[in-house]
Amino acid sequence: MIAKLQGVVDALEGDSVVLMVGGVGYRVFVPASTANRLTVQEPATLHIYTHVREDAILLYGFHGKKEQQAFELLLTVSGVGPKLALTVLSNLTVDQLARAVRTGDSRMLTRVPGVGRKTAERLLLELKDRFSSWQLPELEADRSVPASAPSGAAEDAIAALVQLGYGSEESRTAVLAVLEQEGEMSVEETLRAALRRLQSV
Repeated sequence: MIAKLQGVVDALEGDSVVLMVGGVGYRVFVPASTANRLTVQEPATLHIYTHVREDAILLYGFHGKKEQQAFELLLTVSGVGPKLALTVLSNLTVDQLARAVRTGDSRMLTRVPGVGRKTAERLLLELKDRFSSWQLPELEADRSVPASAPSGAAEDAIAALVQLGYGSEESRTAVLAVLEQEGEMSVEETLRAALRRLQSV
């Protein structure tokens, strides 16, 4: 079973990446939060979850170990497969998911494409105990990115998006969502990640 891959990004294709390792290209399915950190022809290390089916062996990769752990917890919920689990982590950060489960916020969960009311209720019911004992420093309020006070890099990225033709409000929303998910980055990294988010909507 593959646990980790370290290589060079050969291609980014929607919800997957081709990672070249020792001359072999591995297709790895990744959430948006991981894809936003990857650059073609740059080195990358991914934590891997290997999903074995009768007709295929599929690899799912994550930038951080906590993302992988959240993915595996999602798979324990009845009716949730790898594709839906990946969609959840492409639309919610790990701390957003944990907060929604801990507070019983089904509305947050139903914002994820493919998650209806019944699925959200199953997620809340079956994950509550698991997340209640999971220590997540990201849940501390003082570490969240305040929406009313974006950093200088964020303001520059927002201004660049507006110059590219995006509305000021949607630009601000995209940039702040990226910073909440990824933490502080350079203007170029923030802009690139925000563009990917806007283009995927």
